[in-house]
Amino acid sequence: MNFKTIGLLAIIASTVMFSSCNKEKLAQLQSQNQILAAEKARQDSILNDVLGTFNQFEDNLAEIKQRENLVSAAASGDAELGEGGKEQILQDIQLINQLLADNRQIISNLTTQLESSEGQSSQLRSAVSRLKRQLEERDAQVNELKGELASLNMAIEDLNGRVDTLSQVNTRLATLREVQSSQIQEQETKLETQSQKIAAQTQALNSAYYVASSLRDLKQNGITDGRRLATDFNTNDFTKIDMTEVSSIPLGVKKARLLTTHPTDSYTLVEVDGEIASLQITDARRFWQATKYLVIELN
Repeated sequence: MNFKTIGLLAIIASTVMFSSCNKEKLAQLQSQNQILAAEKARQDSILNDVLGTFNQFEDNLAEIKQRENLVSAAASGDAELGEGGKEQILQDIQLINQLLADNRQIISNLTTQLESSEGQSSQLRSAVSRLKRQLEERDAQVNELKGELASLNMAIEDLNGRVDTLSQVNTRLATLREVQSSQIQEQETKLETQSQKIAAQTQALNSAYYVASSLRDLKQNGITDGRRLATDFNTNDFTKIDMTEVSSIPLGVKKARLLTTHPTDSYTLVEVDGEIASLQITDARRFWQATKYLVIELN
């Protein structure tokens, strides 16, 4: 073997060795490219998830803000808050609480993803920090709103308590008025009954009876027994009068004689043109003192 042959063999050997090394480096580069591509795909996937999560977070914040405005408007309205309004406020508060809880979970998931992915930029970490601050601010605003609602609820309960108290007072007053009205009506009824009794008693006390007729008619009607009054005479033919009002009894006869007992100085037989025109009672109390029945015999 000469030097030319040896040199050629050396060149061939070097070429084979260089080709083998290049294949190994190419394989390493291809492997690294695959790893980098997979990592890039993973990072892109994480980034897409993060961006989607950001959007969800912002949507939740917008919904929370809208619900806060609705609750504030309902709570501060001039109109009385009915049961439907209270129920709507409770539903809005529950939804706000759920959205806040969802955003807290979003922050927790983002934090975990960023911690497990060192390749993420500082901008994403800053964005997550900004979301945390926004969530804390919204939390504080919601807590303030809840405090206002609690105060409003206490004020409403206090007002309702006062209204209930006034209603109870009004009910008691109405009941008292009914009782008083019933008592007054009962008293008026008693007074009316008493007045009627007094009037009847007064009328009975002031009532007197008289009859003026011939002796024959008096006897025939069972008032006299001969020229004297019957022991239990018939009163059907007597005329009833009020002794306090009637002081004169018309007669129009030539002669008249009282058969019942009456003081002679308590009455006068008034004569006109030779006849007895009337009986004039001059002292009613004494006239009717012995008897309330007057019997006059006419001739």
